[in-house]
Amino acid sequence: MLNRRSFTAFACCALHWSLMPSARAQGTSQWICGTVDKVIGPDTPMALDKFAGETGFDRQVIDTAVRDFQLTPFGTARLQDRWRRGDGLTPGTGMITLGVHFLNGGEKQKETVRLAARRWLEGPLGQSVQFSFDVPRQQAQITVNLLSDRNNSIVGRASATYAQSQSTMNLHDIVDHVVMHEFGHSLGLNHEHQNPASAIKWRRSAVIAEMEKQGWTEKMCEDNIFTRYSSNFACVGSPAFDQASIMLYPIPAAWTEDGYSTGTNTVISPNDRKCVVGIYKL
Repeated sequence: MLNRRSFTAFACCALHWSLMPSARAQGTSQWICGTVDKVIGPDTPMALDKFAGETGFDRQVIDTAVRDFQLTPFGTARLQDRWRRGDGLTPGTGMITLGVHFLNGGEKQKETVRLAARRWLEGPLGQSVQFSFDVPRQQAQITVNLLSDRNNSIVGRASATYAQSQSTMNLHDIVDHVVMHEFGHSLGLNHEHQNPASAIKWRRSAVIAEMEKQGWTEKMCEDNIFTRYSSNFACVGSPAFDQASIMLYPIPAAWTEDGYSTGTNTVISPNDRKCVVGIYKL
């Protein structure tokens, strides 16, 4: 567990028994994610001027993004988590190459991760970001534990700070959609259910009661599920709420006041791609 006083975002996923009767009858479970170890406050957003200076973006490009996406002076929190052009294995080349080291696991598991993670790089994003798998740990920005009892990942470039001392991504369910979700976090994406444009009407008592079974407190539910981010967290490239997002976890109808629900999204949506491309191609 990271120090809660830090500004590091660590996104975690825990299994919960679905509230849907059919799933209960079959004894199946759904995975659910909530952000933890994150401080959201007036000191956390990165001012666009600072971001431009650190990343080499021309001020005119920043001004265009502010106009096109109606950003506040602090832009979007995802920019804070964005990997910089000087990060990774190929600084100064125009390509951000993130080294990935597997701490354990079998070859079949590793290949599942490699193939699923690379789906993020299909299309324009692959012109700016690449993953280099199986690098030595001392070169890694992302370290993956494939023998975990949970699914979670540090969000964005903070991963590099911890890669030499701990796993920065833990995978219990080594299936494509979970891997894509966690690598979405590693690229700097947060959970879609906390999108400022989300209109989900939570049935708080049902969510709290269900998550108590997983050891969550009411405050954890407040911080990780109910709280919506401010407009600073709207995604460059795709600021609207995306129900098809790979970053949205399954929501049972019993968790909402109006019966709203979502299934398990298993592919990276077009708006997921617009979002992450907006961050890296600003």
